[in-house]
Amino acid sequence: MSETDSEPVSAIGSGFVRFRLQRIDLLRKGWHLLTLATVLSHLSLFVLLLLSLRHMGVSADTVTGAEALAAFVVAAVLIYRALSYLVYFPLSAWRLHHLAIEEIMASAVRPFNLMTTPVHTAGSRAGSRRPTALRP
Repeated sequence: MSETDSEPVSAIGSGFVRFRLQRIDLLRKGWHLLTLATVLSHLSLFVLLLLSLRHMGVSADTVTGAEALAAFVVAAVLIYRALSYLVYFPLSAWRLHHLAIEEIMASAVRPFNLMTTPVHTAGSRAGSRRPTALRP
């Protein structure tokens, strides 16, 4: 795809805004269904864990349902924390580092024309031109 085939920046930005507004509308109308689906998903995972324990021969005297639920919650929190600390934070730090480098590079010395850069300093003639590198 050539540069002339790409969408203008304003069209891409309006597309992102439209997408965001559609997601907001979806959440306003369907938040209760999304919440119910999330709760049912977690409940089904817990029931699967409990059935797996019983199928493997772990009796209710050894591990009660409440203990299995506590282990399920702790495992879920630990997995969430592990994903947060071991995946999300390092990737975020890496991205911020590269953004900082890009910002530094963007603000670095830009090329300039030594012959036509005007210099207006006290005591200099109006309109005199000196190389930028020799500015006081």
